[in-house]
Amino acid sequence: MSYKIHMDGYAEPRTVFQIEALHAWKHKQYFAPVIVEVSPVGYCNQKCKFCYSDKIETKGDKIPDAILTKLFCDLAGMGVQAVSLQGTGEPLMHGGLPDAIVAGAEKGLRYSLTTTGVVLTEKVQAKILQHLTFVKCSVLENDRDRYALMHGCSPKQWDQLVANIGAAAERRTREGLDVALMGTVYVELNNFDRLPEIIRFYRDLGLDYVVVQEATYTEFTPSNQTRNTSEHFTAAEIEAMKAEVMKLNTDDFTVKVRFPVDDTTYHVGMYKDCWKDDHCQGIKFFPLVAADGNVYSCYRAWGKPEFSMGSLHTQSFEDIWRSERRQEVERQIMSTPPGGDECAVCGISKLNDILSKYEQPNKWRSFLI
Repeated sequence: MSYKIHMDGYAEPRTVFQIEALHAWKHKQYFAPVIVEVSPVGYCNQKCKFCYSDKIETKGDKIPDAILTKLFCDLAGMGVQAVSLQGTGEPLMHGGLPDAIVAGAEKGLRYSLTTTGVVLTEKVQAKILQHLTFVKCSVLENDRDRYALMHGCSPKQWDQLVANIGAAAERRTREGLDVALMGTVYVELNNFDRLPEIIRFYRDLGLDYVVVQEATYTEFTPSNQTRNTSEHFTAAEIEAMKAEVMKLNTDDFTVKVRFPVDDTTYHVGMYKDCWKDDHCQGIKFFPLVAADGNVYSCYRAWGKPEFSMGSLHTQSFEDIWRSERRQEVERQIMSTPPGGDECAVCGISKLNDILSKYEQPNKWRSFLI
């Protein structure tokens, strides 16, 4: 089986498939969120030096099993199409997550999973792999000691990661599953010259897609690093690295390089340009459920009661989403500048670029060709 099939459509504009939500948004009508990010737990099995959630106030929390299962079933029932499992901890540290995934999948919910990959054991895979659209393992290395240094863990965790990825690739082939296996590689000073061998290692292990990128160090990351890795290399060195890495693309494997980080979006020191008054519309499409059971509008709100739209401990997600409190919080978020660089790591801000383009006048918009 060619693995390329599992990435089919990934690079296409996905807003075309959300036309009902876009229409409702345009006409200021109610609509369910298109996707919800869920952080089942607020703790992790690693201490990554690049972790953006290291100082988030929901650390140590866990969504109770029954509430998590009800959440997934309710989301499917109200028309939410997908759940992104990631957040402020390692999702698979939640023992009840696999059963909750199955319950929601039986009602038509789709999932993605961002994980270290270390806890994605064969037992867990047997229960959930068939229900995942993609699994993204972050952050990859082919050297167990470099991996341990970057992730703040025992080198034995690298051994488990490699075993788990290999097992997932084998299971996918054996059972004919349509799940994409993805990964990220962060460029560091100690692996810049080794990137081709790192990517080749995971390509041969069975991954479909690898993104080479730059870690964004902010006030929330435990590392004391203040300079981006890319600042240590010349433009010529970076271009030479990209050329070597891109040679690894095959008919069955894709590698992308996003290094250095785009200065107009997430460059450290440029975060202030991510927020504009009365601008962020992405929060209406992509809310977050934190490990404390509260529903938040975006990453900067995590763990802050004043920005909670409601708690799943006392309300259903749909009741929260339809509430006046949600509208009040959205107004607060859109009118209150961030106190730090929270917006620098906010993926929801990418939605604003898409939505602003949707709003721009274009004489071709009326022609469906």
